[in-house]
Amino acid sequence: MVGQPTAAHPATASLYRGAPAVAYVLHTVGHPAYRSALSTLDSMLGTVVRTQLADAHRRMDTGSPSRMREYDLISGLTGLGALLLHRGTCPKLLDDVLRYLVRLLQQRVTLHGAEVPGWWTSDSPSGRPDAAWPTGHGNFGMAHGVAVI
Repeated sequence: MVGQPTAAHPATASLYRGAPAVAYVLHTVGHPAYRSALSTLDSMLGTVVRTQLADAHRRMDTGSPSRMREYDLISGLTGLGALLLHRGTCPKLLDDVLRYLVRLLQQRVTLHGAEVPGWWTSDSPSGRPDAAWPTGHGNFGMAHGVAVI
């Protein structure tokens, strides 16, 4: 798991990858020996979440549709928010994630002349743009869709 340096780049770190994933595992284990490492990981997690939130709010301000990885459980802010909830170390940041999710649910987006919910993803179900899905899709899956919100 940590044979290489732990990544904390906001574009790749998530509940399943990088510093947040390591924090999740160490928190779940709950051994006192990991307190120092978790403190460092909490700082990295804060940076990742703040950057992802800023990117998401900028996107929302433009009225553009989201990408699935912005909000989903596995690679997005929902998963990071769940980690923040379990860690209990940064309630203000958790509040910011929850406010983002509420904004995402309330916002409407115009896509190819049609109004769609803010959680409508511009991606195909694979999580990537695909010509077969030119208007994206409304993902209702438990790990990647609006159901996690």
